[in-house]
Amino acid sequence: MEVKTWIPYEIWIKQYREYLKSDYWLERRSFAIELANYQCQRCGIIKTKNVKLEVHHLNYKRLYCELDSDLMVVCKKCHKILHKIKDQKRKEQLKKRQKQRQKQRQKQRHKKR
Repeated sequence: MEVKTWIPYEIWIKQYREYLKSDYWLERRSFAIELANYQCQRCGIIKTKNVKLEVHHLNYKRLYCELDSDLMVVCKKCHKILHKIKDQKRKEQLKKRQKQRQKQRQKQRHKKR
């Protein structure tokens, strides 16, 4: 049975940022960029002196032991776009949950009458 533990975001992000500085991650990152043939997997731009590539986590399920399929090599511009899309999806999910909760509360109120 898988046990999921929850830690405060502030602690998680601090640990995550430390991980991104680790030798393991720097090596893993380089390997991912090499596998992507030194180009953005979203727009296809090739790494140059002026174009830096970044590695985006598609999920955090296997953080610290990522599979190749957990990572996406992207240029800085595409990385920003991916995070905007992710943030927008989170906002939409939040709104959806809020609406569901409102409906549940209304049903409960209706039953009490």
